[in-house]
Amino acid sequence: MNKLNFLIAFILLGTFILLGTMLANGQAAKAAIKVHISGLTAYEKDNRIFIEWAADVENRPNYWEVQSSADGKKFSTIALVLGPDPRKEGEQYTFKGKIEKANKLYYRVVYFNEDGIQHQSDNIKLVKQDFLSKHP
Repeated sequence: MNKLNFLIAFILLGTFILLGTMLANGQAAKAAIKVHISGLTAYEKDNRIFIEWAADVENRPNYWEVQSSADGKKFSTIALVLGPDPRKEGEQYTFKGKIEKANKLYYRVVYFNEDGIQHQSDNIKLVKQDFLSKHP
């Protein structure tokens, strides 16, 4: 192997090692962010939907998406929540919106940080007040 081929091989090897280290560090950063969503509830009051939750997040979120679904499988974003509820202490969040005509009975929230890392909650089902009055 001549000196030029050796130099090219050395540069390529160094580049692959550097790229591998950068990717591993990025994955480690993503895995290191801890998000704990608790108290997720969805309820109906005065012809409005309320979705509330609390979060213990290592890094303050950039924003949250509130998503709804008719079947609990295919979700669409219905709102963005940019910060915690200023009327409550800590990292507590509230979404208040109109009740949709379509039966959107499933909801979830999705955390996004400024690096694009996301974490979604479990799905919850809205229990409508009229359903409770008809089915004890």
